[in-house]
Amino acid sequence: MKIVCICDYFIQSDLMSQFKKLEKYGAEVVIADHPELIKNKDAGMKVMLQTDTNGANSVKCHPFILDICKDADIIVVHTAPVTKELIEACPKLKAVGAMRGGLNSLDMETLKERGIPVINSPTRSVHAVADFTIGMMISELKHISRAHAQMMLGNWQKDYGREARDLRELTVGVIGFGNIGKEVIKRLIPFGCDILCFDPFIPADKISLEGVTPVSRDEIIRRSDILTIHLRYAKATENYISKEDFEHMKDTCIFINTARAGLVDQDALIHALQDNKIGGAALDVYLEEPLGKDHPLCHLQNVTLTPHIAGTSTGTFSFAVEEVCRGLECQLGPGDF
Repeated sequence: MKIVCICDYFIQSDLMSQFKKLEKYGAEVVIADHPELIKNKDAGMKVMLQTDTNGANSVKCHPFILDICKDADIIVVHTAPVTKELIEACPKLKAVGAMRGGLNSLDMETLKERGIPVINSPTRSVHAVADFTIGMMISELKHISRAHAQMMLGNWQKDYGREARDLRELTVGVIGFGNIGKEVIKRLIPFGCDILCFDPFIPADKISLEGVTPVSRDEIIRRSDILTIHLRYAKATENYISKEDFEHMKDTCIFINTARAGLVDQDALIHALQDNKIGGAALDVYLEEPLGKDHPLCHLQNVTLTPHIAGTSTGTFSFAVEEVCRGLECQLGPGDF
């Protein structure tokens, strides 16, 4: 049994070495650096954006990875995609461990055809993203990022075009009642705000069982003072928030996106901000990453922008390794492979 673990900038050999514990089941564990993705953060972010948007096969597999994995029984990856080419180059492949929440970086169709199971980490960044989302709400409500920018320029500015507001006075709409959406709601409850929830894939009665107010899609768009989206990006959810939705939001509504840029019609969002059709936005994800300094969003005063860091934390990466390692150990222990 040979297990090949591919390291990148985010998950390097010190963390990946946890898979060495699987050697007690007679496995040979090989830990290798991806020649390109180990070098810098931007390379990994670029690959993640590409595979999230266009699938695993939109990124060519590096020849080194093809060679080192050719006799692997199990491949463990983080940002490195598991492409059709890689799967076909590994005739002994019996399982894939992917330390990501989603499966867009894997050619799932080919894996299913081969009957190869996948063990991933669906909750790896749940707490990091939920914490960050609340931070984005408060930053935009209280003008924290704008005030900081002015202070760094030596300006004592207190007026930012609209009054700061308290969360307890507001209605917060959460679109998506998955792992992250639920954690965002848990964090919102102590603030005393009115919380609404809608999920296109979860019935309202299941949402209400959790003590949250389920509403229709139209209602959450119309009533929310803050609207945050936590759906998984897929064809069914592409441009889920449309031009018409921005037109139906309150002109004071703050829109939050720490999920995926493709969930939102980006042109419509930019126009809504430029024309003050909504109160503001706090964004961590973009169709173009890194975001160029000439991008229209960088010239607006009613946005808080961060460089796709919501899910980045030491806890995210260590938990992802633990979760996948534990999953593989459950498979190896009974001798299923």
